[in-house]
Amino acid sequence: MEELPVPVAPVHCEGFKTKIWASGFDGAYHAILTHIVKPPQKKTNTVNVINFFGSARKQITEIFANFGVEPLFLTSNTTIDQLSRLGEAAATISTCGTLGTYLGAGLEEKYGVPYVKSLQPHGIAGFESWLRGLGEALGKEAEVEAFLDKERSIYLPWIDAIRAKLKGLRAVVGMGPGFNFNTSRAIQELGIEIAHAAAWHFDKQYDDGKAPDAFTYQVEHSPTDYSLSVNDLQNHELLNILQREKPDIFFSRHAGSTVWAMKLGIPAICVYDEYAIFGYRGLLNFASSIHDVVTNRSFTDNLAGRVRLPYTDWWFRQRTDHFYSKENVDDENN
Repeated sequence: MEELPVPVAPVHCEGFKTKIWASGFDGAYHAILTHIVKPPQKKTNTVNVINFFGSARKQITEIFANFGVEPLFLTSNTTIDQLSRLGEAAATISTCGTLGTYLGAGLEEKYGVPYVKSLQPHGIAGFESWLRGLGEALGKEAEVEAFLDKERSIYLPWIDAIRAKLKGLRAVVGMGPGFNFNTSRAIQELGIEIAHAAAWHFDKQYDDGKAPDAFTYQVEHSPTDYSLSVNDLQNHELLNILQREKPDIFFSRHAGSTVWAMKLGIPAICVYDEYAIFGYRGLLNFASSIHDVVTNRSFTDNLAGRVRLPYTDWWFRQRTDHFYSKENVDDENN
């Protein structure tokens, strides 16, 4: 067999043994870090942007130009040569802590590339934390503040106006932990109350040894306390939660979950794009989508009125946070 002129990097992924699906991110980035990235020969004005699909490439490129740097979006559409020079970047930043923390921490530890440890750029607080963290890493704090002041003057009045229309709504959120806490924060910035949040898993600490900033922020700043559950987002578990909480809207990052909420008559939005709530502009667009969904209920109501769910009233009376409690056993016996 002829030798191919490409590097081969083994990816060690233990699958179900890890118990956390997101360990696949770490395995892939470990392979890149140990077999593809080379020691830096020089420093550049590039910022490594760890994201999924990069739908906001144009917008971020324009934003970063204000600070004299260019984004390199990882890892979709990057070349082997670009990956080999990640250690030459001025900084690394991520749109998802679960996705980016391993590579960001690794580049900082091995090659001294500052990893921006901040909230992710969803909503007001996240966008400001994200850019201020980048500004600190680059020594561009003044430029970042000038940019934020300009953006606030444009978008905050519009956000305030639509917030008045959404205030008082109750929501359930079901996503991976990174997007869960960041999305919940952005939803609260619109005056919407979080009734319950369910996460696919939960990271007690990231690779830098600290608890996730998005989670810590919610603990310290959430305007209301709300229940949080982990690893109970199978459809039968999700519907039990939704039936109990009866929210005005459900937010998911998985399209297959949203339709089940709608079968209960609950409007739903799939927040699949990582940039759907990016910055002030994204939050405004997101708020408009929420308003459209909760006011135009025709599809949701028609679907709920014509679907027979496979779950009994007995199941909907169960508390999924303690399946084996005495009261549940008694209910079953009765």
